[in-house]
Amino acid sequence: MTVIAVATLLFVSSMIMNVTYGIMTGVGTIDRLKKKANDMVGEGEEEPLKLKSIFGIQGYWTWILPIDPVFEDHDLVLGYSIPSRLMREKQREVNNTV
Repeated sequence: MTVIAVATLLFVSSMIMNVTYGIMTGVGTIDRLKKKANDMVGEGEEEPLKLKSIFGIQGYWTWILPIDPVFEDHDLVLGYSIPSRLMREKQREVNNTV
């Protein structure tokens, strides 16, 4: 039982450090491995991630709750748009210009 507990503690602490490093550097694990394979480790200019782009713009108390975060610019944070959202934005622009 002690071996399982120690192994679990090591695994969880490794994952926490990996996520923390990713937030601080702005580079994920796969990107870091690709840079290492191509010998481009020191050439990146990524910025640290803002906590708003991870947890959203709601209050700090919502960070520990399993709810969907609310972002200022949903498409920018996720990196893609769904067609229904694009149609809504286009309709909003048409209504604002008329």
